[in-house]
Amino acid sequence: MWGHSLGGNLTQRAITITSDIKVAVVWGGVVSSYNDMYELWFNQRQRTPEASAQIQEHWRVGRVNFTKLHGTPSSNPEFWNTIDPVANLNYFNTPVQLHHSRDDETVSYRLSEELAKTLTKAGKPNEFNLYEGDNHNINANFSTAMERSIEFFDKYLK
Repeated sequence: MWGHSLGGNLTQRAITITSDIKVAVVWGGVVSSYNDMYELWFNQRQRTPEASAQIQEHWRVGRVNFTKLHGTPSSNPEFWNTIDPVANLNYFNTPVQLHHSRDDETVSYRLSEELAKTLTKAGKPNEFNLYEGDNHNINANFSTAMERSIEFFDKYLK
């Protein structure tokens, strides 16, 4: 499975609930623990350069409403841990390769970095590739990222 941005979040969630996915690659992903995502992405989302003022306001209202309903990861860890893939790493057995640009203005590279640290500490197979001077889509390093992704898929699928 391959995911980009929020597709990376879906990839992370999918490999937590099924062992049918044999390998996963994520580019610029909204990944990591929900606590990290809340601090490094959810609260920062309003500053996304490609979003219009109307979209940013929609996100702000959604954040406020969701937080009123469920609290934050620190104020209501019981709820958040039930849905957090990182809190359920015992189900997380798929090798994961992460790609992120240090200069990503849409999703902080620190999310991928933190997930890689957590996976390594838990003994879960993973690779983390950080690109300098690139964007959310890893355009400047596309060929390198694609070659690494294909090699990772080949390593676990062939």
